Amino acid sequence: MSETANLSGLALIAGISRVTGDMSGGAAISLVNWHDGRDSGFNGAFINLLNDTPDTFNLGFVNIAERGTGFDLGGVNVSRHSTVQLGFVNVTDEIRSFQFGFLNLAKNGFLPIFPIFNFPAN
Repeated sequence: MSETANLSGLALIAGISRVTGDMSGGAAISLVNWHDGRDSGFNGAFINLLNDTPDTFNLGFVNIAERGTGFDLGGVNVSRHSTVQLGFVNVTDEIRSFQFGFLNLAKNGFLPIFPIFNFPAN
């Protein structure tokens, strides 16, 4: 496990990457990314446990964000609000652009649950 307060640059970790502060313009690549602050850049991991990543590309089998995300590509994507989600299962309260996957759930979607794609109703 690697733990740091803030991250900028490249972090290649063969385990858990823990960032308690912000990641600005960096790339975190590991088995698990566990970030508490605001991220911008790239998160690549089997599991991404994130807080706020509005300007970040998140790539992982599981992407879970407490707040918002910019672009999620994964098997399961879960966030409070998201711009784009591409995955097998996509779940968000507020989608801002679109979701594409086997099952898409968005409270503000044109339908709250819809297969293949979903987009905001308003």
